[in-house]
Amino acid sequence: MGSGEAQDTSGSLRVGLRSRLTTTTTMELEISTGQTDGNAVGTGLIDAVTPWTWAQSDAVRVWGTYEAA
Repeated sequence: MGSGEAQDTSGSLRVGLRSRLTTTTTMELEISTGQTDGNAVGTGLIDAVTPWTWAQSDAVRVWGTYEAA
């Protein structure tokens, strides 16, 4: 469906994301790269503490295409 990035502004870290529809009403964001500083990150879905503890000014940017049936 699409791709994007998550950014931790306190440390200027970024990770690549893959967005996917898991149901007709739910979109999930999955980590698809390591961090820009070269450190590995656990793969899987983004949540309140993955890939870091989220804080004010952190960002998620996603772009993609959706085709209706």
